[in-house]
Amino acid sequence: MSSEDVAPVQDDENESNEELPKVKRLPRSAKKRLRYERLRQQYKQAPKKKKKSRPSFNLPSSDATETVSLTGKLFKRTINERLAEINRETTTPVICIDCAYNESMSGKEIASLARQIGRCYSSNRRAPKPVRLTLTNWSNESPLAHECRRVNSGFENYQIILCDKPIYECHPSDSLIYLSPNGDKVLTEVNEQNVYVIGGLVDESVRKNMTFQTCQNINIACYRLPIETYMEHSADGGTFNQILTINQVFDILQSYMTTQDWRETLKKHVPERKGWVVKQIEGELILMIIKITLKPSNLFLFIDLNYYKIIMSDEIDDLSFPNAVITRLMNEALEGSPTISKEARLAMSRAALTFILYISTTANQYAANAKRKTVTVQDIFKSLQSNQFEMLVEPLQEALKDYQEQIRKKKEETASKKQNQAEASTENNDNEEEEEDEIENVEAATE
Repeated sequence: MSSEDVAPVQDDENESNEELPKVKRLPRSAKKRLRYERLRQQYKQAPKKKKKSRPSFNLPSSDATETVSLTGKLFKRTINERLAEINRETTTPVICIDCAYNESMSGKEIASLARQIGRCYSSNRRAPKPVRLTLTNWSNESPLAHECRRVNSGFENYQIILCDKPIYECHPSDSLIYLSPNGDKVLTEVNEQNVYVIGGLVDESVRKNMTFQTCQNINIACYRLPIETYMEHSADGGTFNQILTINQVFDILQSYMTTQDWRETLKKHVPERKGWVVKQIEGELILMIIKITLKPSNLFLFIDLNYYKIIMSDEIDDLSFPNAVITRLMNEALEGSPTISKEARLAMSRAALTFILYISTTANQYAANAKRKTVTVQDIFKSLQSNQFEMLVEPLQEALKDYQEQIRKKKEETASKKQNQAEASTENNDNEEEEEDEIENVEAATE
């Protein structure tokens, strides 16, 4: 191809490049307008969401409880009127927050206390059974008051009773129940005639006995929540302390006034990070327990129906004992070797299984409390003693000693047998070596 043919092609390419228009970048306002149009189209094409249902509120009346759907300002105004009416009643239960610890807290702790007071008020507004929420040792010029107004919108309109006097001047001393994690007594019941005081203290440095010392100084009964009575340490671990926030204690008291159930209340309001779980078994015998004394006729069964359904189900047949073993044990225990029906053997097998599961569960709790994963013999003995089976501890200890003695004798016999076999083998080897030496000597003499 000649150079004359190539030149025109290059000119055409240059002309085509010059004819291409330059793309201008859109200004920022145009980009915003395009994005707005795109979002608008997406919103039009998207399916419409259902409107949220209006909050329902139970208004108490003299005859019955009426449910009225309220929303917006009407909802707030109705709640405020309800709380104002409750505050005027003298028979309504009282929960008091003692704000006498301002000097013992830092600015951060005071702000946290203000937020917790706001949560208490929010819980009280939505509670089916509100209480009179009171703040004692209150001062409108205190740092706590400034923080409450700062972090809680509309705090001036809160339906809270503010008292600038100490708690023993606002309420009779004989009706005061001061709640503290260091209390020397356990709160078992909530009497609505008493005034329950929560110490308004947020202590991140964990200074112990501050609220308890306050009770000692003014001679007021000091109680702690029944956490250890109805709960136990979780196997997953945790802090295992009983220090709760003010709003958590408030929710526990208010919830128990409604449900009258400590287990349900503590399970709902005690945080999981604390490591506390509700006890499955608490003091009384709620499972099937077998108590056998010297006479085989003394057999006492305590049956919990819910657990009985689980035990009698077919899901645990793999854990049942062999029928031959159950029959032999029952024949040995009963006089005259009577005929034992199939149902009787099954019932005895399930009863023995229930007893083992019950004792094992309690023993595992002792091991978990000691932060151990291995259940020891001492845990089993403690489980028997705590569940009123003291009469079985001594026979079991003797049986354990006999069993350990048998194991020791078996080990010694096995060790002696091995030693005898080793000695016999060494003797045989020596005899074989002597015979070989004699044969070698005879062969040497013949040569």
